[in-house]
Amino acid sequence: MLLSKNRVIRRRAVVGLLVAASLTLLTMSYREGSTGVVGSIQRGAVSVTAPFASAAHRVTRPFVDGWNWTTGLVHARNQTAQLHIDETKIGQLVSQVNELKSKLATAQAHPANINPIIAQLVANAGVRILGLAWAARKHALPVLAARA
Repeated sequence: MLLSKNRVIRRRAVVGLLVAASLTLLTMSYREGSTGVVGSIQRGAVSVTAPFASAAHRVTRPFVDGWNWTTGLVHARNQTAQLHIDETKIGQLVSQVNELKSKLATAQAHPANINPIIAQLVANAGVRILGLAWAARKHALPVLAARA
């Protein structure tokens, strides 16, 4: 039992000394800058560990590249699926716009039959004007301009 208490005290003393040493080194480093004793020790440590760091970088680079390639592939597949969904929505919007255009042409032929809901539907369908313009160019249809 006495032995375990000594170990705990010894561990606490080592941790306390390490914290005190790190605070002392930080204080000296900030006061002296890179020209002092601590700066020269840091430069020496960097010159010793630089070959290990470059070797570690060379070893880990293929794994990092593989990870980035895999995540990029997953992102591209998700984006492709989303683009197919968007294309379907744009096709539906184009068909709605065509229906509205025919209703609008009928309403313009008979001004008494103008229905204000048509303008509201055109504004709601024109939420993605760029998407409509793209779909209209793809299907060779004129684009309706939505008024703000």
